[in-house]
Amino acid sequence: MVRFNYFAIPDLFGVTTMFSRPPSILRNLLWSFMAFGLGMGIIFPFYAQFFVEWKPGMQMWFVTGCLLAGGTIGISNYYLTKFVLLRKLQNMGGVSKAISEKNLTMVCSINSDDMLGEMANGFNTMTSNLHTVIQSITEQSENVNHAVVSLNEVASNS
Repeated sequence: MVRFNYFAIPDLFGVTTMFSRPPSILRNLLWSFMAFGLGMGIIFPFYAQFFVEWKPGMQMWFVTGCLLAGGTIGISNYYLTKFVLLRKLQNMGGVSKAISEKNLTMVCSINSDDMLGEMANGFNTMTSNLHTVIQSITEQSENVNHAVVSLNEVASNS
């Protein structure tokens, strides 16, 4: 069963609206890119009028073209970012899933000189430390087990 968390967003008038979808970084990214692209599509015609003499009836076509270009750029940027970024994050997701299934041999193969690279290195370090702790606990457990066996032998021989 899929369960969505409800979250509240106050609108412009202070009224809180309830949505049944959880927040999504990708959805926010899409809306941000679309808003930026359309914003540029709105602003550019005002800037262009300083340099262009419009033929009768052509200004509306130019504005429409700018809006379409801005929307297209917004959507293109979204899918480009999704392709570049999510490919790397899916690698980390696969590694975390393997670790949750008790496979500590997986490593993140992201080689990047930015925050994603730092996250991958931290993830790999965490996995290595977890593996080391488990080995240490196993060794200590075996030592305790041998000590108990030795004590039982001493107790039974007495």
